[in-house]
Amino acid sequence: SLSPPCASPPPPSSFTISSLNCLAFAYAAPSSHPSVPPPLLSPAHRRPLLERTVRSLAGSSQVLCLQEVDDFEGTYGPLLASLSLEHRSAARSPPPSAAARARPSPLRDRVVTAWDPSVFRLHASRPLDLNALSLPPQPPAERRRLLRSNAALLACLTHKRTMERVVVCNAHLYWNPRHEDVKLAQAAHCAREAAAFAKECVRDPSDPPPPVLFAGDYNSLPERGVYDFFSRGEASMRDARRRCLARDLGGGAALSGFERGPRYHADASLNRFVRWLRVLGLDATLETQEEEGSRVKRKRPEELFASAAGDGRVLLTTSVRLMERKECPPSAFFVDTKSHASGEEALVRLLRGHGALLKPDSFLSK
Repeated sequence: SLSPPCASPPPPSSFTISSLNCLAFAYAAPSSHPSVPPPLLSPAHRRPLLERTVRSLAGSSQVLCLQEVDDFEGTYGPLLASLSLEHRSAARSPPPSAAARARPSPLRDRVVTAWDPSVFRLHASRPLDLNALSLPPQPPAERRRLLRSNAALLACLTHKRTMERVVVCNAHLYWNPRHEDVKLAQAAHCAREAAAFAKECVRDPSDPPPPVLFAGDYNSLPERGVYDFFSRGEASMRDARRRCLARDLGGGAALSGFERGPRYHADASLNRFVRWLRVLGLDATLETQEEEGSRVKRKRPEELFASAAGDGRVLLTTSVRLMERKECPPSAFFVDTKSHASGEEALVRLLRGHGALLKPDSFLSK
């Protein structure tokens, strides 16, 4: 379970903070928004509307947090300057893999935190690299699955009248609803880093840290991990991952069936691992050598994904590249078979993480 830092008492001063996801121009494509007439998605149409919205928010707020800002030099920089707002920004982290970094990509939008300099002055700021998640050690491929190159920014502001300080965490978490565990990991990382940053911003070592305000686009719904994390004070990563499994396997009914017994589909390299699952009485199928050969020859990894999803099974693979693909199911599980010990560890993690109930009378039954 993950817990956010303890809350500090709010400062006596009162101010207004606003947050807006601007929808980056690079993402406003007709293919992504088929129900919107294409002319309404054009930068020429959206730019004056965005400028009007930002001006309105700036007129009623002393702190303004923006996300998905991708034309800073041409649009938002001059706009903030015309509003006499000071600001700091943090761009999206570079993609974690060399192959992804080599591809031309427009995904370099940023988050921007701006403030009224007549009310606040900046004490310190720090961009957060969400690709440096402060999580317990994990297998490389599983860790890579959590790295989605999102942006966050910490800013400690001093209220000029009261001299009180406040830390603002402006974050844009991963969007995909199928990856709830990724968003929860990012939220926990932001909270930990914000707590540590707040302790660095005290005037005197004996003073309590300034309060932290979390703003931004967290892409979370009620009764989900991120919402629980901030509203209830704790959240379970295991529950988040099991909800990912439920969505992958077809919803609540599928999850109930999964709880009665996990079902797996493994790539062809996991012959021995699948035999162990069957010895334990678990339902596991294996990609054939012919299927693997066809998939590799035709460069169609989605065939393996479809085989698992079509039968309502969790995909098991030894391939880091498969785990990094966008089409890879969120429930996919990486198995490290470099050594006998790593294979045993992967088996234990799989059974514990999925809550598999082992029954001796079902051993050797598959």
